[in-house]
Amino acid sequence: MSENYDAIIVGAGHNSLVCAAELARKGWRTLVLEQASTAGGAVKTLEMTEPGFRHDWAAMNLSLFAGSPFHRENADELARHGLAFVPAQNCFSSVFPDGR
Repeated sequence: MSENYDAIIVGAGHNSLVCAAELARKGWRTLVLEQASTAGGAVKTLEMTEPGFRHDWAAMNLSLFAGSPFHRENADELARHGLAFVPAQNCFSSVFPDGR
C-alpha cells in the first residue's frame, strides 16, 4: 500500500462501513481492511449449527442499523445496491440430535 490515506478502518462490519462512507463523503481518502472473506461483521446470515439452519447470529444489530439516522438518510441508495431486510416468521429454533 503505497497510497496515502486519511483514515484506515479495520473491519468491515456495518459500523465500520458507515464510518468509512461518512468520511469518504467528506472527502477523506479512506481504506477499509477486513480479514474475513465476507464483509458484514455481526450482521451475517450463516449456517452455524446444521446444514439448512441459517442464523443471523447478531440480528439485534440489524434492528439498530435499520432505525439509524444513517439508514434513514441513505435507504434508497442502499436498496439500489441490494440492501433488503427480510422479516423472519420463526425467529427461534432448536436443532435436535436427529437433525429436526
